Amino acid sequence: MYELTDETIEKYGRTLYRVINGDDKLGWCEDLDSIKSDKVTLEGQDFYIFKHARLHSGVFHSGEFWGGVFHSGEFWGGEFWGGVFGGGEFRGGVFWGGVFWGGVIKSSDDFMSISPIGSEGGVFTIYKTENGFEVTRGCFKGSASEFIDAVEKTHGDNEYAKQYNAVIELCKIKFGEVL
Repeated sequence: MYELTDETIEKYGRTLYRVINGDDKLGWCEDLDSIKSDKVTLEGQDFYIFKHARLHSGVFHSGEFWGGVFHSGEFWGGEFWGGVFGGGEFRGGVFWGGVFWGGVIKSSDDFMSISPIGSEGGVFTIYKTENGFEVTRGCFKGSASEFIDAVEKTHGDNEYAKQYNAVIELCKIKFGEVL
């Protein structure tokens, strides 16, 4: 299992400790409490895990994981600042929050999150999958067209529907008419 050594670095004013697994020197972690099970695999020396991260399973290769929950999948780089990562591959970019349940993120061009939005002031996230784009918002998970239908059914043409429709228009500008 993983252990922290006395070797430290300072990053963003935080003290991180070298992670080892047997004789293998790995990356850096602020607190082993972030690693919540033996289903987490840490590889390489280029990762930084900060105190508020919660890693439950999956493979962490490189990048910075500041907070949020990582359930499964592979993290290959970039920065994850919060939210829920539920599977798939994150290969770069900066994720500031939201819910990601699969797909492959290769850059910041593959997803977008907007918060606070809607009647609950939650996080709207859209990301690329093998089959197009998927939207998450609260308990909703589905395609952009399914989201548009759910907004119309739930909100009609009220203030929240207008917010969501404006976000969908922004998504069309960012990702093209593929939605």
